Amino acid sequence: MFRKSSPQKGWAHLWCYLFLILVLTACADDTPTNESLNFRTPKPNPAQILITEDGAVTWKSVYTLTSEGDIVKDISCPTLDDCYAVTLQQKLIITHDSGISWQATTSAPSASFIRISCPAKDICYGLSNSGVQATRNAGSDWSWMLLTSQNNSFQAINCPGLNLCFVAGTDGFIASTTDAGSKWKQNKVEPDTRFWDISCSSEVNCIAVGNKAKTGGVNVPITAVTKDGWKTWTSTEAPGWFYTVECVNESTCFALSDKGIRNFFKTTDKGQNWSEQKPGEIGNTFSCANDLMCVLAGSKGNILISHDGGKNWSTHFTGIAREIDKIKCLTAQRCLVVTSVN
Repeated sequence: MFRKSSPQKGWAHLWCYLFLILVLTACADDTPTNESLNFRTPKPNPAQILITEDGAVTWKSVYTLTSEGDIVKDISCPTLDDCYAVTLQQKLIITHDSGISWQATTSAPSASFIRISCPAKDICYGLSNSGVQATRNAGSDWSWMLLTSQNNSFQAINCPGLNLCFVAGTDGFIASTTDAGSKWKQNKVEPDTRFWDISCSSEVNCIAVGNKAKTGGVNVPITAVTKDGWKTWTSTEAPGWFYTVECVNESTCFALSDKGIRNFFKTTDKGQNWSEQKPGEIGNTFSCANDLMCVLAGSKGNILISHDGGKNWSTHFTGIAREIDKIKCLTAQRCLVVTSVN
């Protein structure tokens, strides 16, 4: 004989079946959505400009870039009070009080500058992929001075005088002007060479760094030195793959090298001989206030400081654990740091 189930058990079975149907329906589409997970893509933290006034030991933030993803490409300081910074998104940021306060200009250049060089408070030359523009009123207006050709693009600019500028780039050319950009002379310094950077300690002493392609596809590092301005250049093979250089006086220059491992080099004889310094793990930017004091980017917001020309180094934290994009030292006590976007 069959036994009848009690009403209570019948209702229990019914509720179990209903619960099972609800579970199966909810799991039919198991693809999580942003709404179901309440997920939002985190916004990147904007780049910041930091300043030190005690020789790069302690730092404070003085400016935050307003646009997401914008980065500072270069900084030029023609005086101890005035600095100009150019960004990827065609902005010009200016300080007139040694970096304490910054403001973006209302009129932006018509091109995105990758480098800037300012020989005077109101005069700057900006370098883009299209050529060189100049301003003589602190960035209010810009005019084209030099356009790149089909066979030659420029990578670096340095203007050691009000009317004197050098522009270095591909195909071994270094262009120069002595009349504020009205006329340019193209100097074929070294064939089959790409120059990455150029630094001038005076109107007659400059060093350009790059690499030269030799027969068989082999590249060699090159330095090109002029001691008479734009007239003659002498090229020699460099001991490292230099991609950025800074000259602090007529004899002393510093350079960063990168061929898988970054190294830091110094010359005290106008580029004839270079000695490798050993600061430790370093980033991709540096700045030297003089022939003794240098600041190197480290990793994760750390910087390395030397007060004896690179013999000894100490590590300090900037307070923000991000990579460092740019460093600019105005004096041995006052330096600027630009953090990366993160």
